[in-house]
Amino acid sequence: MREIIEKRKKNNKGFSLVELIIVIAIMAILVAILAPQFLKYVERSRNTADVANAREITNAVIAYIADSEVNSGISTAEVTITADGSKTTIGGDDAGGDTVLAALKEAGITSSTAKDLNDVKCKSKTTWDSYTITVKVDTEGVITFKYKSSKNGTDNSAGSDPFAAAFQQGSGTVSG
Repeated sequence: MREIIEKRKKNNKGFSLVELIIVIAIMAILVAILAPQFLKYVERSRNTADVANAREITNAVIAYIADSEVNSGISTAEVTITADGSKTTIGGDDAGGDTVLAALKEAGITSSTAKDLNDVKCKSKTTWDSYTITVKVDTEGVITFKYKSSKNGTDNSAGSDPFAAAFQQGSGTVSG
């Protein structure tokens, strides 16, 4: 019995170099096949996060402006919310920009008091690298949203804008 155990110990040398090279080659092939698919899923999730952030922003603005106490002080306003990879900027007239900033603070989207927000950023890197939401409130309280995206500083055309298409239409209107 002891001879059998000692014989097995002597013959147990582990894996050969050829076996290790074959395993590494198989792993490299699997990585080469799966990595592009993984990167597509990561980018798709970034795009979904951008669309969700934009919807959250528009819903916050709608809820804030629909409040009768807030709406009484709002006249015509046009505000542009631009998100890029580093921050979100609220531009437009002062009253409208302050209203959008207050709406975002009220909804818990930001805690910033400045119109340059670091809380919401554009996450996409390949489909678009920035997106813009234009909010327009007319004198009758009708809120209109327009969405557009750009890649490398060039606006995507309205017919094929993937960001606007993610909303199933390029603009929306809500009566307050």
